[in-house]
Amino acid sequence: MKTYVANRATELEQSTDEVLYEQPPGRARRRVSGAAAAPPPAQRVRSFICSTPDLTQIEAIIGRPTTQAEVRAAVAAAATQAVTLGTSGASALRASPRAAATRSFFQEAFGVPVEFIPAWRPTSATWRDMGELIAIRLRNAATILDGGWIRYFCWGDPAHCPECPQSPPGYFACSSFGLRHVICIGAAFWRAFGSGDTATMASTLLHEALHIYFGTTIADSGRSGNANCYERFVIRINGLFLHPATAANCPPAAPAPGNRPTVARGTRGPAVRELQVRLNAWSAARPASRVPQLTVDSIFGPRTEASARGFQRAAGLIVDGIVGPQTWGRLILETPAVAGESEIGPRARLRRDTSQDRVRQAYTARRGASRGMLVAASQDGSGGLPRAGAPARRSGTNGSGGRHDPHQMLRLANEEINVARTLLSAATPIGNANALRLVSIVRGRLGAVAGSVQYSRVPAVSGARRHAMSALSNWSDSNQRDMDLGNVQAYILQALNR
Repeated sequence: MKTYVANRATELEQSTDEVLYEQPPGRARRRVSGAAAAPPPAQRVRSFICSTPDLTQIEAIIGRPTTQAEVRAAVAAAATQAVTLGTSGASALRASPRAAATRSFFQEAFGVPVEFIPAWRPTSATWRDMGELIAIRLRNAATILDGGWIRYFCWGDPAHCPECPQSPPGYFACSSFGLRHVICIGAAFWRAFGSGDTATMASTLLHEALHIYFGTTIADSGRSGNANCYERFVIRINGLFLHPATAANCPPAAPAPGNRPTVARGTRGPAVRELQVRLNAWSAARPASRVPQLTVDSIFGPRTEASARGFQRAAGLIVDGIVGPQTWGRLILETPAVAGESEIGPRARLRRDTSQDRVRQAYTARRGASRGMLVAASQDGSGGLPRAGAPARRSGTNGSGGRHDPHQMLRLANEEINVARTLLSAATPIGNANALRLVSIVRGRLGAVAGSVQYSRVPAVSGARRHAMSALSNWSDSNQRDMDLGNVQAYILQALNR
C-alpha cells in the first residue's frame, strides 16, 4: 500500500537494528526468513491464494475475464522483475567507481551524495557510506522476493494483512510481517496489470519487500527510510516509467551539496543566504536545540557561525563552524522542505507532454515547501534508519513526521484533487488508476490536517475527509465518485478561505 505512520524508533535503536541486519557474509545475522534456501525463479510465488470472489473483483478492474493461473503468473513476473530491479540497483551502488548516472539518480532519490556518511552510522557498521547502505537494503529486499517465502493474496483482506488500514480498492499492495511474510494485493496493482504497466507492478512488490525487511511501515522523516525513494532510484537507474504517485511521494531532491561552496565566517552571497534559511528551518522544527533564529542577510557573521556550530553539535559532526560538504549534506537531509539557491526561479519544463508527465509536474512544481512524501499516514525513515516497530503501510501521511504546515497540505490536496478530476475526465485506464492513487494521497493528507491543532475542529476538513473516503469506497460508481470529489474540493476551499 502507500500508507505510513511516524517511526517511533530512536536513532540509537535504528542504528542497532541496521547493524544486526546488515553484517557481511561470515558474520552472524538475522535470518530474512524461516526458509533454508531460495527456490528457483519459477517458484518465487509458491503460496498464492485467490478465490473465485477475488477473481471477480480483479475482472471488474481489468474489464475482462481472467483465471487464477493468469493472475498468479502476473504476480510471479512482477516478483521476478522486482528482484532484477533491486539487484541491479544494488550492483550499481557497489560498482567501483560508481557511474555518473548512479550518482545523479542517487542524489535525486535520497537527497545526499552517494558517499555521504550519516552522523548516526555506528562505528561497528560494515557499510562505509549511504550508497553501500542502500545497496544492502535493496539486496536484502530482493532476497526476500527471490526466496519464495512470501504468501501472496490476490485481493487484500484484513484477516491476512491486519496492519493495513484501508481496503483493497484504496491501495496498490499492503504487507504484513513479523513471523508471517504476507503481501495483500490491491485494486491499483491490478489496474497497472490491466494497462500493461509492469514497472509499477514490480516496484510495488519491491516496496512491500522493503517493508517486510525493515519489519515495519516506514515513517517519513527522511528519504533513506522512504520506500518510494528506493522505487525512484531503481526505476530511474533501469530507465523505466516512474509512476506519478511514486514521483509525488519522493519528489526530486535538491542538487548535491558539492554544488554548494564551503562557507565560513566572513563569507557573503547566495550560499550563505541558503545556509541561514536552512538553519532557521532546522531550529524552528527543533526548539529544544536552542539554536536562535537568524536574520537572513547573506552575511556569515558570528551569529550564523554560532548557529552552524549548534547544528554540527546536534548532528554529531565536527564542530568548527565551517560549512563544507558534510555539513551541507546533513543540513540538506534535515531540511528537504527548503529550496536551494539553484532551485530559485522558474522550473524547467518537462521534456514530454504525456498525461503522466503532467501529473508529475503538478506534484513537483509546487513541492518546494513540502517534505515530499505521500500522505495517508506518514512515511518511512528518519533521515536514516528505519527500524521495526511502527504499524501501518504503503499510503502514508506526509512529511517531516507530522510537522507539515497544515495550510500548505490543504493547498496541495486541492491541487491533487484538480489533477485527479482532470485524469478521470480522460476516461482511460491509466488515468483512472492515477486518479485513484491521487485521491488516496488526498485522503491521508486530510487525515493529517484533521489531526493538527489548527484544523482539528474545522468541520470543513472532516467533511472533505469523509467525502474522500466515500469516493474511494464507491470508485466504480462514477456518478457517486465524481459527486464526492466535487464535495471534497468544495470543503477544502471552504477550509482554506475560513
